[in-house]
Amino acid sequence: MLEPVLIVGAGRAGTTLAVALVRAGQPVELVARRAERRAAVIQWLKQQQIDLLVRAEPIAAAVVVLAVPDRALTVTAQGLVAAGVVADHACWLHLSGAASWQLLQVPGGAEELAAMHPLAALPDPLDLDDVAAAIRPCRGATFAVAGTDAARAVASALIARLGGHVVAVADDARPLYHAAAALAANDLVALLHMAENAAVAAGLTPEQARDGLGHLMQTALDAVRRLPNGAPLRLGLTGAVARGDASTLARHMQALAQHEPASAQIHSELSRELVNLMRGSNLGPATLAAMDTVLAQALPPDD
Repeated sequence: MLEPVLIVGAGRAGTTLAVALVRAGQPVELVARRAERRAAVIQWLKQQQIDLLVRAEPIAAAVVVLAVPDRALTVTAQGLVAAGVVADHACWLHLSGAASWQLLQVPGGAEELAAMHPLAALPDPLDLDDVAAAIRPCRGATFAVAGTDAARAVASALIARLGGHVVAVADDARPLYHAAAALAANDLVALLHMAENAAVAAGLTPEQARDGLGHLMQTALDAVRRLPNGAPLRLGLTGAVARGDASTLARHMQALAQHEPASAQIHSELSRELVNLMRGSNLGPATLAAMDTVLAQALPPDD
């Protein structure tokens, strides 16, 4: 696909995708309607020596990617029609994880429509001086695709340019799929926030907590990602639950309850999931029962 792809929306997702596609050899034009953002993007592209045309308004294009918030998808599609920039046999795509591709279905608009959501935490490239770091999350990512046959084929071709992977996620399953993404990414940040607060209360400086716990989280994630396909996640687990150490788990619960009861409750619930993961391991029934008892005692009293 060598004719230019028009990406409407120059936020972090739209800009990252645009730069990643250009670096992969795909011509792209980017629409940045806000003058301040447009100037900043143009300046950054110049500094990085990236040949990418940034427009103030959209033009007709065979392939259009709408990189806008979910609430703006239908309005943006209607705006393309109102501006008279709908190309013949056009294909429109959006990047939302939870929203239906059918939100792009507007009178006079494109007939080939699809959603292609990257399972990646995309930075704002303008915050980074390293282009490779800016586009790395997008390159090789898994994309959840749904839509009409022709639009899915176009989306798959773009994803292939990025060295990515296509998974099919039907419209009615996309909210659950997107919730899974939120668990894996957004909730991880919430856990880091709670962990940092506990570490600072234990005597670390905020900088030490951020650096140390961030490194720990990355190495823990690396351990499970190194597992062979199909291997149980418990094989990458470390810590008290993996060792069957009920006494240490109890001390965790007591310390967190004294520091922040909400953190203790979340840790107990997540530890309960980890104990369930360990039920297929070589930990004996007595060891598992001891951890179950600790976590049951950590439950808040019934109202």
